[in-house]
Amino acid sequence: MPTFAPNNLVPVADTADNVTSGDVIGNKTDTAAGTSLIALIRQFANGDVVETFPVLSAGVNAIAGAANAYGATAELAAGGLVAVDSRLASVCLRSPSAACTGKVNIGHGAGPTFVCEVDFEIATDAGAFLNIPLVGMGGVIPAGDAISVQIKTTAGATTIDCSVGIMPAI
Repeated sequence: MPTFAPNNLVPVADTADNVTSGDVIGNKTDTAAGTSLIALIRQFANGDVVETFPVLSAGVNAIAGAANAYGATAELAAGGLVAVDSRLASVCLRSPSAACTGKVNIGHGAGPTFVCEVDFEIATDAGAFLNIPLVGMGGVIPAGDAISVQIKTTAGATTIDCSVGIMPAI
């Protein structure tokens, strides 16, 4: 019967050795620059891996259809902008033209394929801002796909500025 020596060694911070399970899990002092699980957790906690679309913009103006009907699809990120396979992190809704209750539908690719539908309520139109965390919701958005949004509201043809945050799929 073979015997194995215990591995009681703490890995060096930010090691890239990937030899032991300790290297993969990491050292509690690993920084966000590392590649261990601890480093990845720090990246997520710091918001380092979340990318927002559209980039450097208040959002894309999405328009609901008639009351309780989805309007036209609005593109948030053109094809090719999503660099790696990703998942949704958040959706941000700003400045609706009217107070409303509704749904936002987020999709990707040609068509698009919708991966997440979220209910929302905005009680006022004056400077309203709603950020909805979606970490882990929906399927994987493949690298190179466009990201799109549709909205529908009880108020009918409401306009809302929409943006999404994405993070690498792991």
